[in-house]
Amino acid sequence: MKDWHLFLDESGDFGSGDDPGDARVCVAGLLVQEGNHRDLALALREALEAVAPHVPYPMHATDLRLPSGHLDGWLRTEAARRSRHWAGVALDATEVAVRGAIERRNLPGLRALVAGAASGSRVRREVLVTANAELVRELPPHHEALRRLGRDVDGLVTLVLGELVRGLGPDRCHVLAAADDLAEWPEGLPPGDRYLRTLTVLFERIYALLRGGADLHRVVVWPAGRDIDYGSLGRAPLTQLAVRRCLADAARFPLACPKYASQDGLQVSVGAPARYNAAVDPGIVVADWLANRLRHCLGASSWGTLRTSFAREVPIPIEAAPRVCATAVLPAMAGDGAPAEAIRLAFRSIGGAGGQVPPVVQSDRTWSGDQAQRWVDLAGRLV
Repeated sequence: MKDWHLFLDESGDFGSGDDPGDARVCVAGLLVQEGNHRDLALALREALEAVAPHVPYPMHATDLRLPSGHLDGWLRTEAARRSRHWAGVALDATEVAVRGAIERRNLPGLRALVAGAASGSRVRREVLVTANAELVRELPPHHEALRRLGRDVDGLVTLVLGELVRGLGPDRCHVLAAADDLAEWPEGLPPGDRYLRTLTVLFERIYALLRGGADLHRVVVWPAGRDIDYGSLGRAPLTQLAVRRCLADAARFPLACPKYASQDGLQVSVGAPARYNAAVDPGIVVADWLANRLRHCLGASSWGTLRTSFAREVPIPIEAAPRVCATAVLPAMAGDGAPAEAIRLAFRSIGGAGGQVPPVVQSDRTWSGDQAQRWVDLAGRLV
């Protein structure tokens, strides 16, 4: 028996109601096989806090893409942690310069950062963007110093993730993900919550990879909390029940699907959606980082291009061998829409009339179509 934990977060605006949100969004997860998660969580949190001591736990990957996000973190950092920071002198100088600038000039973004830190309230993304523009315009040397700090933190996070893979082993640590691209829905998005649809496609990849074989695999899913669209009931926080319904839909994925659930060699359960606060599991903090980095790779024209681009910042494998064919290393990331449906159809076709597996039909070659073709090719080998 093997026990896995899957920590999930998302990146991008999934929309609400008639608003489709961002053109490209994704849900990404850290999938680890380990028995004593408490020890791993303690070590991982300590490592994440050490790489960015100027940012109160938990770090937000999207905020730290902006130099102003690092300034915001420093303004909120307690004195004891400030004194141990390797860049403390430079950050102190930046804070003095910022406070002086907002006294002399009208700088609403930077003023809001200082006020938010004083009150303990988190500022909106729009404030960080405005503050960043003000740093570029009014305090360029300090903006550059913060940018270099951000680059250092990115590199240190990469080292932490590399150590995680080396500690667990590359077969016991993976990125699992799914993305949704509006281009895959030329006639418009189907009804229902976009996040839940993307989550279901990600769960299908769990079943595709871990089903089959005699030994039992158990996966516990730990999703980050968020609001979702419940249709006529409006928007409300994500619940365990909503995630379980996604799992139930994904469990029908046709690859190695048993006739009865009791015969399945894969058991998946769901933990309570977690608030992204000081008590959040560091696995979800890593998932937040993974999702943010991955979304910036979604314009790739092929699976190989996406994998290479992602690997520059994240040394965790985003490919894995499915249990039904240990010699095939396949994408652990899925794409919703036509590519997902092509994979379902391919595996339903196994054992059908003539044993024919349909190809993925795509007018424009994309990473999503490319990864789907690789799974369709596996179906052809299993015919």
